[in-house]
Amino acid sequence: HQAIPIKHCGIADALINKVLKELPPCPFPLQSIELRSNGEKVIAQLNSTKRHPIAHKKALAWLSPYIDAFCIDKHMARSKHAHLDFQVAGVHHRFHAQSFFQVNSEVNELLVQHIVKEVTALQPKHILDVYAGAGNIALALAKAPPHEQRTFWPYSLFHYYPIR
Repeated sequence: HQAIPIKHCGIADALINKVLKELPPCPFPLQSIELRSNGEKVIAQLNSTKRHPIAHKKALAWLSPYIDAFCIDKHMARSKHAHLDFQVAGVHHRFHAQSFFQVNSEVNELLVQHIVKEVTALQPKHILDVYAGAGNIALALAKAPPHEQRTFWPYSLFHYYPIR
């Protein structure tokens, strides 16, 4: 595989696109880079190739002018603050650089509001959330009225717990 640098992503938010435009080509072998933003800062998850681990100092030299924090292969590298805080549909989220979530926070807010409106109109008595990520939609549904009349069961690969 060969990584191909891009300078713009049509679905990413403005800060991610600013980084994409300014970030020089990667100076070391890299399997992938994932950029995340909350509209205020940008964090990155770097994934090395199996043959070429990424050296922290090289990554720091390459990314530090552009990225607020980064992780290398599931390890925090630049900062203990490799997470993003933001609100979606009235729910506070704190996602780590390794978490999957939407790359455009403004569109994500509209998406979640629409889903909550449509699902709430159906008045379900039970909601089952199976392997659906970090809770972006599920937690907004759990909080939406009339939540006292529903049993909500989010389920991920690692956790199983009810929200009542």
